[in-house]
Amino acid sequence: MMHGVFVLNKPLGMTSQQAVTRVKRMLQARKAGHTGTLDPNVAGVLPVLLGSATRLSDYVMESEKAYLATAWLGSSTDTQDHTGRVLAVSDATHLGDHEIRDALSTFLGVTMQIPPIYSAIHVAGRRAHELARAGQSVVLEAREMVVHEITLQQITRRADSLLVNFSVRCGKGTYVRTLCHDLGVKLGVPAHMFELTRTKSGPFSLADAHSFDELERGLASLVRPTEDAVPALPKLTVAKDALHMIFHGAPLFLTDAFAAGQGVAFHVDRIIGIRVCDELVALYRVREYEGDMWRLTAHKVLVQQGVE
Repeated sequence: MMHGVFVLNKPLGMTSQQAVTRVKRMLQARKAGHTGTLDPNVAGVLPVLLGSATRLSDYVMESEKAYLATAWLGSSTDTQDHTGRVLAVSDATHLGDHEIRDALSTFLGVTMQIPPIYSAIHVAGRRAHELARAGQSVVLEAREMVVHEITLQQITRRADSLLVNFSVRCGKGTYVRTLCHDLGVKLGVPAHMFELTRTKSGPFSLADAHSFDELERGLASLVRPTEDAVPALPKLTVAKDALHMIFHGAPLFLTDAFAAGQGVAFHVDRIIGIRVCDELVALYRVREYEGDMWRLTAHKVLVQQGVE
């Protein structure tokens, strides 16, 4: 069974699930999943987890993302992107570069954002976009949004509108099309998202991503090790003799000296990656100090049989 991560540069016009299904078929993987949906009209980085790596999906999904976006200032749509029905049109050419740059900077830090009604958020057991397309009223509550960095890249001036290209690095759950819409609100003009590319997802960037054509040529050689999905987690290598205990989720008892010898420090509730024979086989949680050893309990066991 294949385990690891394939970082796809998802093309336009394809859902994330369609992309995963295609990767799974090409690699003949038994199990695969993505780590955060990209809409069909959004391209870019889509990490596809394979085999036991799918158990790490929450770690990648919770990590920050980065995008290159283009906001169209001068018209708004019901979906907040270029696929929607136009709601309002207004001249935006009076806006100066400094006004736009200042407005973008107001999104920095922790702010509140009302998600778009055309989204996958569940409302009374149904997706919001399903209710919206059925003509039903949808009211979504504001959610916390974290923007770590936002930078104006370029402004293209048209007859009565502006195309504002900017980069943004943000936390999970940020809707960039809503950010584009809200940019217009701050500037007093209608706006929507014209283009969007995800440039980073967790530890993976566009430089790490490959097309379907590249996958066709390289196949398994392009699959990265499972532990690449969690580079920030401290990791310890244990003896192969411990495999039987790990496979059955038994606790491990390790000393401070053992951990320190590999550059790791124990403290309660810390998650530690456990390696055997250079392969990440489990995540363990540090529980308590007993005698002269720390007790670690299984958090996620990634493999159920011998290291392949």
